[in-house]
Amino acid sequence: MVALAACRSTAPLQIRRMPDPTRPPIAGPALTPAQLEAAREAVAAAEGGEVSKGEESLRLLPAGHPVRALAGLELAFLRGEAVLAQAEALASANPGYGSAWGLVVLAARREGDERAALAAARTASELQPDAGWGRVAAELESALVEQLVAQGELLLRSGDAAGALAHAREALKAAPGAAGGRLLAVRALLALHDTRRAAELVPGLPDTAEGLELKGNVA
Repeated sequence: MVALAACRSTAPLQIRRMPDPTRPPIAGPALTPAQLEAAREAVAAAEGGEVSKGEESLRLLPAGHPVRALAGLELAFLRGEAVLAQAEALASANPGYGSAWGLVVLAARREGDERAALAAARTASELQPDAGWGRVAAELESALVEQLVAQGELLLRSGDAAGALAHAREALKAAPGAAGGRLLAVRALLALHDTRRAAELVPGLPDTAEGLELKGNVA
């Protein structure tokens, strides 16, 4: 029992919520296994509330190394700090560093920038296809399109067809196949008496009751 307890106490800490700063692909010069483990332990310790312990572990990494920079930002994020601007700068300077984009996703969501979160999640999913970022991107895309369409419909009902169209276009930019965005765009264009551009969107309308009605209105 004593030996078993000792083994448990020396088991490496596991990162559970934050992006693993050592998950490939990473950036910067190669690090030793001990340095990589120190980066992981730093973030895991901070997740458990031991930020000071995490900061101590980071001192084993070279100053200025992207892995140390990312782990340091993750510690700051876990302390409740706003790190979006710094995370975006780090990811932009190291565009192939998947976990750096992962932190941008978390920071952008916390700070309410769903568009930045979506763009970062898409990049992260391309760099780390098995890390779950694709699912996050799909969730963010769906939420953003739903929000834009709902806001656009309110504008259309209030008589602001131009504003509704702008929201529809933004929704379609985020998700070109979004049926709600296309339906809103056609309705807004019809309200603006722009049947030519409305007709251009008709082929992509769904065969729902609303879609069929709009097809008839355009024809």
